[in-house]
Amino acid sequence: MEHVYFSPFFFLLGICLYGVFALTRFSVSLGLLERPLVIAFFWGLFTGEFSTAFALGICCELFWIDDLNVGTRIPTSGTLPLLLSLVLINFSELGFFSEEPQYFAPVLVCAMPFALLGRQAELFVRTLQVREHTLFVEKRRGAAIPGYIFFIILGRLLAIQTLVFCLSFAILGGIFLGFKRITGELPVLPGINWYILWAISAIGGYISLRTKRAYLVVSACLILALFTYL
Repeated sequence: MEHVYFSPFFFLLGICLYGVFALTRFSVSLGLLERPLVIAFFWGLFTGEFSTAFALGICCELFWIDDLNVGTRIPTSGTLPLLLSLVLINFSELGFFSEEPQYFAPVLVCAMPFALLGRQAELFVRTLQVREHTLFVEKRRGAAIPGYIFFIILGRLLAIQTLVFCLSFAILGGIFLGFKRITGELPVLPGINWYILWAISAIGGYISLRTKRAYLVVSACLILALFTYL
């Protein structure tokens, strides 16, 4: 991975992927497209960084695998931490010249909480949408909402999610830039590899099992695997 100069390409690509795929969460029934592994594939397609994108995508996918868009429930935005991490490690001012996971792990860990911010942004848009729907129906005495209002809502959601991405990147980038300027180096988690990160992220998949028998079987397999490894 070469990081000679910071290119706005990575930043704009992150905004486009996050904003466009965020529209599939409730505007059309394509919510499964808004998953970290799908986003990782498109990132690799545009940048060629398939290995890094999929490695981070697996972490986000496993961690948020049980948080699905079902019914009226608004899931956390698991793609936001992934895209923030991918954009940030391509920010040459930070100097991520190594592809070792011990350098990427702190970025991913710090980016994870921003998934909640993406959900709050969508909740705000939906709340505003309900209010406008009520006012429109009262004004038009039950008339159907025309299509142009639907596109206005989508445009508003895209604008707000774009703002969320920019704000999140500014905060996350500021944290790492400040850390580097104070200490002279980037935060590192020594001894961390992708397998450890995936194992930690798999907690989300473990929680999603939901049945006692499944918990017992998986727990027994994990204990057996641990003793075999030791």
